[in-house]
Amino acid sequence: MTYRFDGLITPEDCSVLERNGVEFSTRDIRPIHNFWCVRMNETMEKAESAVDSGAKKLIAEASITSGLVIRYITWAGRIDYLYGFEIKNSAIVESSRFDSSSSVILENQLIDVMSAIGLQLPADGHFAPFERGYWGEQT
Repeated sequence: MTYRFDGLITPEDCSVLERNGVEFSTRDIRPIHNFWCVRMNETMEKAESAVDSGAKKLIAEASITSGLVIRYITWAGRIDYLYGFEIKNSAIVESSRFDSSSSVILENQLIDVMSAIGLQLPADGHFAPFERGYWGEQT
């Protein structure tokens, strides 16, 4: 069964979004990582343009100035697909966009894009918010 995460990873406090449990789910992942994760619930199973729209809504509703928006898809092990971009100064950084299928080693790309925002992952790319069940979904 495919597992998907669409969301934002940011060093900024996103607690303002906690009241919006339908569109977004939030997790403060400090002290393990000095970041917040926001899952965009309404973009799941939709095209990448929905991820872009969800990101713009996050920027507006939570006054996000920086972070990484990412779509992560896996079947049952290795990463099958990554899509995303950085946010700086409350805007999408067009030159940071990535859209990758399994033709490259996606675990390495994930580590690279996370490192770019200051989030260090282990060599295997393990990141709890990308695990099935982390957000309370049924498996």
